[in-house]
Amino acid sequence: VTIDEVLVNSLVDVGSVQQAAERIKKLEQDKDGNLMAEVLAASRGEVNGVTADTIEYRSDTTRGFNHFLLRVALKNGKLYNV
Repeated sequence: VTIDEVLVNSLVDVGSVQQAAERIKKLEQDKDGNLMAEVLAASRGEVNGVTADTIEYRSDTTRGFNHFLLRVALKNGKLYNV
């Protein structure tokens, strides 16, 4: 788990979950040695009354194949990543 302070208070302020997933995909694609990046699923829901995004993606790199499942929530200016 990581917690970062940010300047917004809601994931809705950042954009849709699809926009967030595409930004992550682009970051992966731009990494050195990346051969492929693909978003498998992206959904937005609530966890204990807090909006949370779940994003699943995979990337194939010269260092191996990676499969990620990311859950992100934002509350009171703090971004929580699991």
